[in-house]
Amino acid sequence: MTLRQLQYAMMVYRCGSLSRAAKALFVSQSALSFAIRELEQEAGITIFRRSRRGMHPTEEGQAFLRKASRVLQTIEELRDPSDGSATKMRIATVQSGVLPAAFSRLVEELSRSDNSYRLQCVMCENSQVIDMLENGECDIGFIYATERQAELWKSSFPQRGIEIVEIRSVPNLVMISVKDPLSSRSELSIADLSDHTFVFSGEDGLDDYSNLADYSAIDFRLSEHQRYVNVQDSLLLNYLLHTTKSFSLGHRSFLKPYSQGIAYVPLRDYIKINFWLLRPEGRVMTKQEARFVELMREECAKV
Repeated sequence: MTLRQLQYAMMVYRCGSLSRAAKALFVSQSALSFAIRELEQEAGITIFRRSRRGMHPTEEGQAFLRKASRVLQTIEELRDPSDGSATKMRIATVQSGVLPAAFSRLVEELSRSDNSYRLQCVMCENSQVIDMLENGECDIGFIYATERQAELWKSSFPQRGIEIVEIRSVPNLVMISVKDPLSSRSELSIADLSDHTFVFSGEDGLDDYSNLADYSAIDFRLSEHQRYVNVQDSLLLNYLLHTTKSFSLGHRSFLKPYSQGIAYVPLRDYIKINFWLLRPEGRVMTKQEARFVELMREECAKV
């Protein structure tokens, strides 16, 4: 059993897919698959459950990956040449139009000081943010959740050692090309978009971790939509909005690569979406963590 195998396994877990993990690691899919199977044979357990929707850890696999994460974290600490005075922060977050601005402001503030710093920001899905925080792979996390989801998770978070704090509620808008005739409407319902392709970047499926299950209207349920595309890249999502008859749902972004040529139309069947901070229960945030949360609140207020 090697460190490389453990690193491979953690990347597959984070990506939820062998192909995406292979791309992130710059290795062939066949080589990665062989390494994972070899690791499972050495560990004597099935770490991942394979399906056409991706690779997800088994119950035994989750316990194994928690241990692997601690091992890799210890190795990283041993390799760290700093004397402990450097500012360190690990963030796990869902994709967000407000995070780049907040993160940039934090880096700018830190760069004006004399202190050294080491920051890490990992983009992933709601469930992965939660798992990373529980496994000690990040210091703070950010997720989007409807009120239904938040209530569902609040009951399980204490057992997982996680505290959830609301950052701000954000308006849920229809994102559509400015060239689309519907972009001039004062509001839209999901039913108005039934002949459009729904494009989203997130977890595929309508489970408890997916807020797709909460997007519905009186005369049309998004879960019954016949045309949808799941992409794992925001730039690709926006390109599809520009070039195809499609729509997405989200909040306004002020970053030109994401917002140029996109109309943001209020959703008639409004569903409240909250932006939540996750942190280890009982642990006091560092000065830098608290400052970053403050910056996130400020950027959310602009949306």
